[in-house]
This record gives sequence, C-alpha cells and structure tokens, in this order.
Amino acid sequence: MRGITLKNYEREFRDEIDSESLNRNFREIYDDLSEAFLRYQHINTRLSQHISDINLENQMLQARIEDLQTDIAALGSDMDIIHWSAYSDDEIISNTGKQDVAVGNLTVNWTRSWTKMQITTNEWGEYEAGNAVLIAFDPNTGTESYIDRPDDIYNAVDNNPRTNWVESYSSSPPANVTVRIELPPSMNPSINTLYIAPFPDGGPEVTDIKYLTNAGTWVSLATNVNSRTRLHFTPVDYSNQIKFTMTPVTLLDTESNSIDVFGMQDIEVGFIEYNNSSITVVKLDSSNTITNITSVGMTYTITPSVDEKISNPVILEIFEDSGLATMCYSSVTNGHPYTGSIALATPSTSLYARITLKKINYNRY
Repeated sequence: MRGITLKNYEREFRDEIDSESLNRNFREIYDDLSEAFLRYQHINTRLSQHISDINLENQMLQARIEDLQTDIAALGSDMDIIHWSAYSDDEIISNTGKQDVAVGNLTVNWTRSWTKMQITTNEWGEYEAGNAVLIAFDPNTGTESYIDRPDDIYNAVDNNPRTNWVESYSSSPPANVTVRIELPPSMNPSINTLYIAPFPDGGPEVTDIKYLTNAGTWVSLATNVNSRTRLHFTPVDYSNQIKFTMTPVTLLDTESNSIDVFGMQDIEVGFIEYNNSSITVVKLDSSNTITNITSVGMTYTITPSVDEKISNPVILEIFEDSGLATMCYSSVTNGHPYTGSIALATPSTSLYARITLKKINYNRY
C-alpha cells in the first residue's frame, strides 16, 4: 500500500553535516511531498466524483418522494391497509429465513455463498476489481470496445458501495448502452444469484441482463430493473460472462445542465447454498379494527415455474393471535392472490402472518 514515510528530517544544532546525509534527507522530503501530492490528487478526484454522485442521488430521491406522495394522495383512506415489507424487520416476531434488507426480499436462509467476482485492493488500500476482470462497452453503435484501466466503469464490479460507474451525455445521448463483463473462470461454473444495483437507485433502467452459456447462447435473467435487486434462480453453468443493456434517466449535473445518465453501483455474480425451508412470522397492525379480510397479496418470484398447488414453495397463512392458534386465511386452501370476504372470529387491530418458504431444487449444487 502506498503511504508517506514521515521520517525525522531534523538535524541537531551543530551536528556534523555531510553531503550524503543531506542528500538522503532531501530525497526523503522530496519523496514524501510527491506522495502527499499524489494522495491529494486521488482524494480530490474521489471527492469530485462523490459530489456529482450525491447530486444525482438526491435528484432521484426527490423524484421518488414526489411519486410516493402522489400514490398516498390517490389511496386516501385505503392507507389503512395492513402490510409488511422485507425492507423493515420492526414487525418480525420470529424468522429462520434470510432477510436481505438491501434489496427488500426474503429467502430461505443461506448456509454458504461464493462470489465469482475477483476483488483486490489497490495501492491506496481500496477495493477494486482484479485485473482478470474485463469490461467491453457499446454505446448503441453495434460495436463494443474493451475499456482500459483506470476507468470509472470498473467501479461497477468492485463490490464497493461507495463507488459508482456513471456515464453521462449532455448532447446526442444513445438510446441505450450495453456493458459486457468477462470474469475469471472458477472451479465450479454454476451460478444461482446475481445482485444488480443501477445508479442512481430508481433512475436508469436495465432493460435486460443475461449470462452466457457454455454453448455460446445468451440467456436472459431479468428485464426492466431500475432499483437494487438480488435475483435468485435455478443453478446454471455459465461461460464466465454476463452483459446488460441499460436506458438512461434525464437529470441535472452540478451546474444545472440537463444530462442523460447511465450508471451502475455494483454487480455481483455468485453461488448460494440454501437451507431446505424457512418460516417467518410477521405482526400486521392496522389503525382500525379488522373485521373482515377482503384482499390478500404477496409479491414473489419462482424460477423455474412450478405447479404451486403441488409443491407449495411459498405458503402464506394469517392468524388472529400471536400463538398462531386461530387461522383465518391460508394460501393453500383460500388461494393466492385472494379477493373475497373472510370474517374474523374476534375482530382486532392486529393479525399475524406466517410465511413458509421451501427450496425447490434440493439436489443441484
């Protein structure tokens, strides 16, 4: 790691002076001043990037707050609907699952996980992508070019949430860009998870993200992602490459000029070993007394598609009491999503939801 030596340069009063020791002191002073200047340049560059990034983040945050206020106004009195989000654990009573608050999802617990990314530390002691990671960029021309280091685009694969890749255009912006990432090979070629965080969150949209099979075919994992997301899917063997296509968001730079922004905070490709099942119990509170259940919905994804009536990989049950003795709804018997009317035996301001998750693929590692 680089650093300033900060040696003792002082000479004792009436100390013996010789040209060799003076030259050594001058060289040490010169080296430390040069290193301090390089460090200053590095910090100043990072600071400028952070200022620009924070400006973009604040604009997206303000836009999302305004959208939320609009949604709240449209819902009106329906805001008494009880709900729970995996972004918060305030109402969780018990949990054997894995709650990923960074992306707001709940899965069966992870026993072990491995990343396919190569991460090293640079001369300043900061995390960055290893030299075996290569990135090719295509600004909607149909021709991609490998990006040499150092370049901001490698911040997208450095597993560091404090750095971001941002590509902005003030005029003639491309309709989309494509980024292809080559990763070093690993002993186990299987992957079953991918974390993707467009930057700024809620802004530019990943219209498609794919992995390359050993047969040379690109297979799509997800479309239309504009917020931090972790994908979980059936284990597949891949040929050490992924790529994504992204459309921009229009924002303002630090001088209030309109720019089209593409950006990525982080991408992580990995393999996770899961437990076979998990149970999470959540308390659902309402400001009004609940007498009937008229609608039940829970958002989740299952890859590959399965017959849920046979395997029941996700089961949602709602109880009237914390001891989970009086069940008033079950996704197995009542169906999901549910609309209708289920009368509670004892009206209350609280209900308790039990979420059971089962791993579909037990034998593939």
